[in-house]
Amino acid sequence: AGRGIAMATDREDRYRLTCLKGEILRNLGSIAASIAAYRDALKYADRSDQKCSAHIGLAAGMRIIDQYDEALSELDLAEAAAEDGATRERARIHQLRGNIYFPLGAIEKCQHQHERALKFAREASSPEDEVQALSGLGDAAFARGKMITAKRLFGNCVALCREHGFARAEAANLNMIGFSRMYSLELAAALDNAAATIALAQRIGERRSEILGQTLAYHILLEQGDIAGASAQIEACSELTQRLGTSRFEAQNLIFRARILRLEGRQKAALAVCDQVVALCRETGMGFAGPRALAEYARNCTDRIAQCKALDEGEAILHDAAVSHNHFYFYRDAMDVSLENGDWLGAERYAAALEEFTRDEPLPWCDFFLARARGLARYGRGEDQAHELQKLLEKAEQTGLALAIPALNAALSD
Repeated sequence: AGRGIAMATDREDRYRLTCLKGEILRNLGSIAASIAAYRDALKYADRSDQKCSAHIGLAAGMRIIDQYDEALSELDLAEAAAEDGATRERARIHQLRGNIYFPLGAIEKCQHQHERALKFAREASSPEDEVQALSGLGDAAFARGKMITAKRLFGNCVALCREHGFARAEAANLNMIGFSRMYSLELAAALDNAAATIALAQRIGERRSEILGQTLAYHILLEQGDIAGASAQIEACSELTQRLGTSRFEAQNLIFRARILRLEGRQKAALAVCDQVVALCRETGMGFAGPRALAEYARNCTDRIAQCKALDEGEAILHDAAVSHNHFYFYRDAMDVSLENGDWLGAERYAAALEEFTRDEPLPWCDFFLARARGLARYGRGEDQAHELQKLLEKAEQTGLALAIPALNAALSD
């Protein structure tokens, strides 16, 4: 592409080659260079359809490095330049908007944009754009906590990818099947999805999907109590996120680093990492990982007032705009903080909140942790919970929820 640009004398040739260069650079993970290439492409764009495509390319790169406001502005410019009948371009505009609203926690907007994207994709008879729209609708279901629905949508999406040979889209969606499976307590199958995602992403050079596969892997490995394995995945993932400049993924890496430090008994170091990740979330938007970061801060903080302040702020964000995994992890950690403090009513209140959030589509992962909190709270009050806690212990052992076991063992051995 670079040689072609140097040789080209026709403006349209230069425009098309420069856009191609921008696309290649984005796929290689060189996002800043990709954005610069699309800015150059705009200089050669004489027609409205060319300007539309260049603005879409700019937005696609900006989304990856969390420049959401700038990306939305570029999509507005792309939409203004879109000509009548430009159904594929409109499909991409709505799909990218939906993908930006997802980490911002604006779930209604996310769903609406992907529904529009699916409409235009089908009008254009474009399987590639239909895949992206189905993926976005899966994200919207995921963001609402409807993991069973999400697993079905992502499964349909991956099947369509394999039918048409869309390897990049397959890598991007395969890991999401894994996350949906994790919350269904299918941990072994989810870990297989993580390994398959990483292998496919590495084969085709899709760095963002590789990050997502590694993120899924360390989520599961830590649940299973494999601290060394989780740590190795976090380090590999962190190296990639820093190379790509994706701050919101780095926030997740830091949260899990803090978890591991806490499990190793290094709470002071864990608290320092929590301070770092909360500050990062405040810079990039609290809707994607903020409540999880605040809950982990509360797990490591010994000051009860600071604990309460962090949990109150995290819960307020959940009621405002936050992706579903925040609800799952926040309430689990908030329940554990309450149990550790002997606040039985607090543990039960958080359990009730988690139950309410998943009422429309209950999840085995959430059902287990809210039942565990209620059982341990009743035990804390002096009620006989031996039978219930024994059943929960067996469930944890069967499904691989190793981190949930110590508190149950401690109660049963008393």
